[in-house]
Amino acid sequence: ERTSLSLVSIQRELLVAEKRGLLHRDHQRIAPTPLGQRFLNDLLEVFLNEKR
Repeated sequence: ERTSLSLVSIQRELLVAEKRGLLHRDHQRIAPTPLGQRFLNDLLEVFLNEKR
């Protein structure tokens, strides 16, 4: 909602971040896990890497 991106457009990145334990999401919000907060640069890279 805050980024104006649909969840569908970032679904792959969300799944990658969740599998790496960097992100938690439920029906109300998406938030970094404690590990994701410690390695915030790694979490951000998941979303910033260019599509190849």
